[in-house]
Amino acid sequence: MRYRLYAALGAASFSLSACGGGGDQVNSTPPAPTNATLVDLQYSQTFSARGAEINYSVAPNGSATPPTSSGGILAGSDYGTEIRYDASSKSYTVKTVGPSNASMQFTEADRVAAQSNAAITVYEKKSGATIDNLVLSNPGSGNPTRALTYTSYGAWQRIAQGTSGLDVRTVFLSYGLKTAASDMPRTGAASYQTTIDGQFADASGVYAVSGNSSFGADFGAGTVNFSMTPVGQHVLNGTKLYFGTLDGTGTIDFSASSFSANHCPPSAPM
Repeated sequence: MRYRLYAALGAASFSLSACGGGGDQVNSTPPAPTNATLVDLQYSQTFSARGAEINYSVAPNGSATPPTSSGGILAGSDYGTEIRYDASSKSYTVKTVGPSNASMQFTEADRVAAQSNAAITVYEKKSGATIDNLVLSNPGSGNPTRALTYTSYGAWQRIAQGTSGLDVRTVFLSYGLKTAASDMPRTGAASYQTTIDGQFADASGVYAVSGNSSFGADFGAGTVNFSMTPVGQHVLNGTKLYFGTLDGTGTIDFSASSFSANHCPPSAPM
């Protein structure tokens, strides 16, 4: 039984001759070129990211055993991570610095054409009884699900044979090019298209999580607000699990091009 998520430097140097006839030379290495957007990547580059990790074990009868009593979500599972693109091999290396502290490279040879489409690109690696999948949302206006230019979204999932079933680890992550502080808007407001994507695991089984959500920013006031109503669907029998509504507000840090927020958690799933 397998559970999958389908939704994841070239440096030049040159010499400068000193003025006058002496011929002393100063070696200087210019900064490596970087990509202006995530569309049609041209250069090798490491992108900062945020990740959230879930781990659970799935028994042959379909029930799941989370590693903690928090409904399958690891405490402190939201953490910084990174994705590196290598232009020469056209590969992605995902590195987590959270609970799993792991890394994996996915190359063009790992791309699964039959599962990839205009919205996502799917990669898969097999090693014995372990399968790693990387699903990345395709940047650009051609994506029918989420047309992103400077940021993107994906997930890395590992499925391995455990002592009592399948051990599953999924890292959901967002990554991209960070906005310069000088480019941050200081006036006006905006609302953004949003997507809920996740997993939930308990004794009744594994659920794929989706639902309705909204996110808005008031740049003049320096605040953000969001609301989401996540719903889980059992991956085997299709039954629904309702988590209620989660609302939150936060503040924008213009100097760091970031925001922080607090949220009111939903009630227990029903």
